[in-house]
Amino acid sequence: MYVNGRICDAGTAGISPFDTGFLLGYGVFETMRACAGRVFRLGRHLERLRAGCRLLGIEPVPEFAELRSAVEATLRANGLREARLRCTVTAGVETVPGAGPSAVHPTVVVAAWPVPKLVSAHSPWTAGTSARPVFSRDPLLSVKTTSRVGHVLARRQARAAGYDEALLVNESGTYTEGSVTNLFVLRAGVLLTPPVTDGLLPGLARELVLELAAGRGLKVQERSIAVRDLSCAEEAFLTNAVLGVVPLVAVDGRPVAGGLPGPVTVSLGRAFAAAVAAECAPVPPTPPEPDMVDNIRG
Repeated sequence: MYVNGRICDAGTAGISPFDTGFLLGYGVFETMRACAGRVFRLGRHLERLRAGCRLLGIEPVPEFAELRSAVEATLRANGLREARLRCTVTAGVETVPGAGPSAVHPTVVVAAWPVPKLVSAHSPWTAGTSARPVFSRDPLLSVKTTSRVGHVLARRQARAAGYDEALLVNESGTYTEGSVTNLFVLRAGVLLTPPVTDGLLPGLARELVLELAAGRGLKVQERSIAVRDLSCAEEAFLTNAVLGVVPLVAVDGRPVAGGLPGPVTVSLGRAFAAAVAAECAPVPPTPPEPDMVDNIRG
């Protein structure tokens, strides 16, 4: 793991018990996917992390180069080619109880775990609707903060009921996202996904799927998704930066579109995997110019 400037063994790594991330959940994080030894959209992830720091008042905001170096060093130290990485930044240590973070450097932690190679087809998932609504006007829902106990409990309850994921709803009763995923529904030939204003975190996998869908001529709308949209859906799927595109085949025990992955879902899943593989492909060295070769030989 990378902890505050150095690589150390995960078994002995530690942070202060007075760290505000531990005491108050005062921090932000990013979960990233490495493919072929390179992190997909690392720059976008780190810029979103730094934007979250600024919004929460975590100062000084870690430099982009520092974070990039930390992520790459952690990946190398673990010898991983296919990995899930998490970069966490907290507001640092609270030296006076109840006073919040003191004027110290934020805590930065990066960890990595092995994962299988990204494939074009995943096992379909089922989901249960969470009974605890989110408030769409909460601006922190659009930030990847470490204070995510509501999402954690929703998924634990869904798992206990036999589902793979929990779907969250807002105060209006419309679906917002999954506990660790974004939601897409194909209805009447239009690909729908909830807007950020409904109360959700716009994931980078969601961003990529919107790009891929537009590139394939699919009609896409960001609009609220009601219960009837799922019950009448032609297809539904979830997106996640590590998993890619995951077919959603049942909600609350009721099949979605016959309970099978649809062709649009499968196509976008393959396109997602291809896009990740293409971006993470090793860059071949640039051959020297012919005259340079001659000079070297001379």
